[in-house]
Amino acid sequence: MANVSAFSAIVFLSLNLLLPTRARWSVSLFGGLDRMYAAHCTVGRISLFWMLIHPLALGLANLGDSERLLEIFLPAANLDISLGTASLMLFVILLLLTMVFALPYQDWRRSLRFMGMVLLLAGAHALRAGSDVAVHPPLYAWTAALVLVGMASFLYTFYPYPFLGPRTEMVIDEVTRSKGTTDILLEHDGKLRFRAGQFVYACFRGTDRQNHPFSISGWDGRRIRLSVKAAGDTTSVLASKVKEGDRVPVRGPYGRFGEKRPSDKDEVWVAGGLA
Repeated sequence: MANVSAFSAIVFLSLNLLLPTRARWSVSLFGGLDRMYAAHCTVGRISLFWMLIHPLALGLANLGDSERLLEIFLPAANLDISLGTASLMLFVILLLLTMVFALPYQDWRRSLRFMGMVLLLAGAHALRAGSDVAVHPPLYAWTAALVLVGMASFLYTFYPYPFLGPRTEMVIDEVTRSKGTTDILLEHDGKLRFRAGQFVYACFRGTDRQNHPFSISGWDGRRIRLSVKAAGDTTSVLASKVKEGDRVPVRGPYGRFGEKRPSDKDEVWVAGGLA
């Protein structure tokens, strides 16, 4: 059980870092970006489950061996084992920051950068302290490959992706403010292909310079409209910062709302949320 839990933790930790790359295959696999991120949260919980099971399984397997139990449960008693302890403690701290403390978005985003360290420490622990991994070259290679895939995904998500990922440059053509809602009309070159109900990620000048999701609320053949209500850290300051002529990098579109309703007939949809 200890070996199964260790390998499972590495698998799910790597997958947890792979999904946020927004690769087309993962979005298609889960049926949309929203479902993919829901799966991402579930994968994170499963990762923590296996990480908690691993030391418990090791403890049960070594009952009666006080020296071995001391190595497992006392940090710094054994450096290789302490790497796993540090990984688990860091993961728990990150989850507490996410679930218990209402961090501002920017601080929460920064905290996610430590997830790579969680996998790195766990991988080093598995490759150095795992006796079965060390004596079986194929298992060692699989474990190392999983760690490399997870770390490569993590680095891509936080560093090259903001600059190299697929995006469309748009220009703000018109801004209308009314009752706490800002309508932003973005002119584009026609390359953006979207369906009703889809959304995009946009990064506006003067805000936190992060990509935030916004639903496409309208289109006039030349411009798309984003309707933004002041409800969070970024949207609260967005209304006073955006202005005509600003260039906006837009990623997407995402979402599969309405794909399962093929019809040749006109349909009328009524939605709320901005009033």
